Amino acid sequence: MDDTVRADRAIAELTRRKWDGAKRQLQDGDAATALRLLKDVKKEIRKSDMLDLLEVECMGSTGKPEDRELALKQSRDLLSRRGLSTSPRLLLLRAKLLYKDGNLGQATNHLSMAMRYDPDNTRARTMLRLLRSLEAKREAGNTAFKAGHSNKAVAAYTEAIDMEPDSVSYRARLLANRAAAHIKGKDFRSAAADCG
Repeated sequence: MDDTVRADRAIAELTRRKWDGAKRQLQDGDAATALRLLKDVKKEIRKSDMLDLLEVECMGSTGKPEDRELALKQSRDLLSRRGLSTSPRLLLLRAKLLYKDGNLGQATNHLSMAMRYDPDNTRARTMLRLLRSLEAKREAGNTAFKAGHSNKAVAAYTEAIDMEPDSVSYRARLLANRAAAHIKGKDFRSAAADCG
């Protein structure tokens, strides 16, 4: 075996270890380290849908708004690639990103598409149920608020908040709605607590 082949094998093995390490780091909750490892892998593997999916997943998990924004853009771009537009994994990933961004409508649409392409996808089904339930509670609160039933509105918004939505912007919207219902019911202390 000549030196070139040996060097290529060594690079391939190192790249595989970094790829596996990135997946492990992401599972362990260290998306930033996973992203750094993937950048090294991308130096050796220039074109890979699997690599691009994992990179988007890492960017969406770092907790940094700028990374999540980039992950949203890249996931949109990936959907335009032939073969990926029907990928349940990509659709679920994009739905999670949209949800964290507070866009329940588009997240729900992506989850519905993921379920269409993979009806047995339990993660998509579970998330779809959660989002539909959250939206139903919020709508119930909105309806009660419009009808002048501030206590019912507060109760509905509280139920949605208690479901512990993972989206900071959606949770803020629910708290603002509940604060408005508190104000309508003349409960100013509770309104202030929701705004603080």
